[in-house]
Amino acid sequence: AVVRFLRDSAGSELLTEDGGVRKLVTRAGTGKQPQDGDLVYVHYKGYIVEDGREFEDSRTSEQMLGMPFGFAVGRSQVMVG
Repeated sequence: AVVRFLRDSAGSELLTEDGGVRKLVTRAGTGKQPQDGDLVYVHYKGYIVEDGREFEDSRTSEQMLGMPFGFAVGRSQVMVG
């Protein structure tokens, strides 16, 4: 499914692209929109565009220990995109 998304989503409204990073929201939150400085927690998976190979998953990463990744919005704590 991810490989198909990466291949077929170019130009799609489902695709947001900035800084070379494509994002697909699989389950959107239901709370208020975070503002600069707000602390948010997310789970994520990273894939190589060319072949769809997964390179990172916050749920199974030994470094993340299955916990969501937390960061302050707008504070340059994550990769651009």
